[in-house]
Amino acid sequence: MAYTVSTDDGHELIDVRYRGCVSIGSRIQAMNETLVLLDSTGYRRIMVDYLEAKAHLDSLASASAFASLISSDPQLRQCRITFVGSRTQQFNAVVETLADARHYPFKRFYDRASALAWLLSSASRFEPAD
Repeated sequence: MAYTVSTDDGHELIDVRYRGCVSIGSRIQAMNETLVLLDSTGYRRIMVDYLEAKAHLDSLASASAFASLISSDPQLRQCRITFVGSRTQQFNAVVETLADARHYPFKRFYDRASALAWLLSSASRFEPAD
């Protein structure tokens, strides 16, 4: 499987980690698993980690449909969400650009420690991302 979705109960967050070549289909499956965990835990923090992943060559239409899906979901819109990837990585560029245009509440980081600090900061606890 190209991803894992788990809870980090100590930090009250959902941890989504991708690895290898990841398609939009896999990302939809991971999103669905994340929604189940959000519902069962009540957590509203999500760290999405692309550090060990690369993008599958999905169509622009698929990327746009996925960006619309995540940005219109009422549960996700209540969350603080980080995307973590290296500075040179273009894994999520199309989806990030499209999601940002749809006011999806996420912030991009280049390491997990910075992403976690932002997710846990009291000033940003449950407000939408910048």
